[in-house]
Amino acid sequence: MRIVALLWILLTSAPAAAQEDVTLPYSWLRYCYETRDPGCIADTITPRDLALLNKEITEGLITVENPDYYDPWIPFPADRRGDCNTDAATKRAALLALGLDPRAMRFETGLAAGERHIVLVVTLEGRDFVLDRKSPDAIYPPTKRPYDWKPIAREGAGVLWTN
Repeated sequence: MRIVALLWILLTSAPAAAQEDVTLPYSWLRYCYETRDPGCIADTITPRDLALLNKEITEGLITVENPDYYDPWIPFPADRRGDCNTDAATKRAALLALGLDPRAMRFETGLAAGERHIVLVVTLEGRDFVLDRKSPDAIYPPTKRPYDWKPIAREGAGVLWTN
């Protein structure tokens, strides 16, 4: 467990120039989610961490288009296959395992090319960032969303979701 904590310290404390090749491996994120290892909890999560996580999870999942909007949302599926629901749920599960406050995350839905699409929006340092499988190489602020979006769920809202 201490090795995981040491790895995280090394990843987050390296000089900026040395961080260019740093990743958050999908298998490590899955390990943190499944084991709830306290060594995975980060002191802070930065926008750069969000970008790395967005890219790693998006590329770690095999995209399967599912016309059933109400299909199960299963984080870190064993077959690594899923749609935008799976992608957003996996990113949220990974961030929870890394210690991010659940109140800093919400799901949003919108229409993308006439089809429903779901993303995870994370608030850090008073700013919102969209983690979207359609943009694996970048996170962006909600004002730059390429679709018509609306919030559908926020931690603490209980079972009430907008539709």
